[in-house]
Amino acid sequence: MLQRIQMLSRPQRIFIFALIFIGGIALIVAVTLILITFTMSSQPRAQAQALAEGVVVREFAQFPDDDAYPAVISVAPDGMLYTGSYATGTVFEISQDGVVLEIPQTREIIGSVAGITVGADGRLYVFDRLVDNPRSAGGVIWRFFAGDTPQEWGMLTDERGFVSPEDILALPNGDIIVADRGRREIWRFDAEGNGTLFWSNSGTLDLHPTGLAYDPLHEAVLVTDSGENRVYRLPLSGGSGQVVYSHPVNDA
Repeated sequence: MLQRIQMLSRPQRIFIFALIFIGGIALIVAVTLILITFTMSSQPRAQAQALAEGVVVREFAQFPDDDAYPAVISVAPDGMLYTGSYATGTVFEISQDGVVLEIPQTREIIGSVAGITVGADGRLYVFDRLVDNPRSAGGVIWRFFAGDTPQEWGMLTDERGFVSPEDILALPNGDIIVADRGRREIWRFDAEGNGTLFWSNSGTLDLHPTGLAYDPLHEAVLVTDSGENRVYRLPLSGGSGQVVYSHPVNDA
């Protein structure tokens, strides 16, 4: 076919080349427009699938930022939801109707939201990793009522400081606890923001604490260990903890 084209006159060859060139450009433009159309579609993404019978999954709230990255969430007694951006530090308030509002000053003051909880006093307690790098160390706890200026409230004052903090939890008595996977410790902060060691890896439980939840039935803290695929129960009164769930390992 190339030989036949070469035998044509120069104007004919130029005409064929122009057709091929214009056709290629048109194809690229068409593919680009199709991709843009799919990207800008206002229809909700139907990706979630319920695995349990009778469970319905739907989109509840949509964030205004392209980099919202809401990595954590907490529910207040009045049903208000709070979450924050791991990328920008912005804290959002979400009503029961799914209306999202940005809490003023959080974007400017907080660096990276790694944990959030609503205390017994109604204040928000936000763990700030300062930068959005999961390998970075350090961090501080901010305390404030939604709408007020965040106030620096709690931190570790020893030489190590926070190493790899994962979650923060408010207890009914007003104390706040923080799980630090890097230190393999859980710290407890009183109403003044003073931290004391609540749990450390003593050898009886080889725990790398990540997620936290309060267990009112046993007056204990439930702690997830994503490395070992286990859930532990640690009594608030002290004493030894126990494994309450261990996910089976698939060796296949």
